[in-house]
Amino acid sequence: MRKIILGLVIVLTGLLAAPTTAPAIVNGSDAATNPGAVSLWTDNPNRNRCTGTLIDDKQGHPNKTRWVFTAAHCVYSFTAPGAGDTTARIGGTDNTTGNGEYAEIKVVPGQFWYNPAFDPNTLAYDGMLMLLENETPLTAPDGDPVQVMKWEKPSLPLGAVTQAYGYGWVCDGPPGQTCSSWYQGPLQTMVAKTVNDPSCYAIVASQVCFSHITNSKTMGCLGDSGAPLKSPDFDGSPILRLSVIGDGDQNYDSCTEGLDGAPGRGVALDIGQPDIQQWMNNVLAGTARQHRTSLPPATPRILQMTS
Repeated sequence: MRKIILGLVIVLTGLLAAPTTAPAIVNGSDAATNPGAVSLWTDNPNRNRCTGTLIDDKQGHPNKTRWVFTAAHCVYSFTAPGAGDTTARIGGTDNTTGNGEYAEIKVVPGQFWYNPAFDPNTLAYDGMLMLLENETPLTAPDGDPVQVMKWEKPSLPLGAVTQAYGYGWVCDGPPGQTCSSWYQGPLQTMVAKTVNDPSCYAIVASQVCFSHITNSKTMGCLGDSGAPLKSPDFDGSPILRLSVIGDGDQNYDSCTEGLDGAPGRGVALDIGQPDIQQWMNNVLAGTARQHRTSLPPATPRILQMTS
């Protein structure tokens, strides 16, 4: 799903910008600050695979957490043979090696808690929690505070405005271009709104369709799977509302344009649903059952999003 895989606060999950990876935001802009987005890397290949979100673990540490929320379909990248460790690049607004902006914290091996209702065919319940080896630092190496997003809020109505943050592709490809090939660089952002659009495919109860705020050809792309769509709380703190899942209009050749040539659409996971919030609470409390061993085989669509 190249388009918005803003890798699925709707978590963006790995849209279809090209049939080989997951989406950053195409035609977006450099983010001035980072509300809690992280760049998720594997050892092999050593590159960004998906975007994630640092979430409030409700342990009384306002700027710390050990949990990252991302798209469940990203687990196929993280557990692929030879992939090695998964690492979260945290803090700052750039995931480029050597710039000193971010901290690197490994994910505990095997601690990929995807939603038990996750369906790789429809991308229903495409959400996953990942446990970090250590708490996030209070400040990033550049001195900026590391933000953690709240998430226990109700679903958004149609037309609600959110802001997406992703580390995916910044152009529609093809792979190999400096702007697309497993993008490294400034965190990208775009303003989005939830829409009721018949061009969005396979919308199930857990999913929401979204577009750019002005309906322009701006959209999440490969590498953005699990990316947060956030809105502010009454006190100004960021709230994860949606998580990028993928391409909303099934145009796997373009993130920013639908099959009909109209501006592209994205699909995100609705974090506000009570059953999703209950599952998240159970994982954080240590009472959820680990379903990783029963992960279904990857579909061709998933392979396009995570290869």
